[in-house]
Amino acid sequence: GPLYGTAFLRASKAAGGDDLDGVGVAAVIEGALGGIQARGKATTGEKTMVDAWTPALEAARAVAEAGGDAGVVLEAAATAAEAGAAATEPLRATKGRASYLGERSIGHLDPGAVSTSLILRAAARAAPARRAPGTRRPPAPAPPDRLRRPRPRSRRCLPPPTPTRAAPPRSSSPR
Repeated sequence: GPLYGTAFLRASKAAGGDDLDGVGVAAVIEGALGGIQARGKATTGEKTMVDAWTPALEAARAVAEAGGDAGVVLEAAATAAEAGAAATEPLRATKGRASYLGERSIGHLDPGAVSTSLILRAAARAAPARRAPGTRRPPAPAPPDRLRRPRPRSRRCLPPPTPTRAAPPRSSSPR
């Protein structure tokens, strides 16, 4: 809630105009990370979403400085965020709600880091990539198996039950 709210506000301030290039996307990610760190007081290695945003920013800056467009920068940021989220598994949480678990937080992915990787992956898929006319955008790579979750089966998906016996017809005439 509050962390993402601050991240999105700072990112929107960094975005400025309507059209972003690679450098603008890196600035947006930098603004989001700055907002999260200002609100949550977290740093890298504390098993928080900062552990995904930081490598995403580093990758975005590197690709933007090499001349990558917005889609390429977002793709690099998403891939780095997924790696950062996966790297939180062996860490012990020291900030946020997970810190209450202490040693029991070891062996589990940080939910904030995973949600960061999902947000950046969705942004990368949605970004228009510059490509030659008539070519299709390649399919986005699947997230690592550790980030996939099985969909729960819902009873609402089942068809309604069929009546076993029809009710006798009612006559409209009074008796």
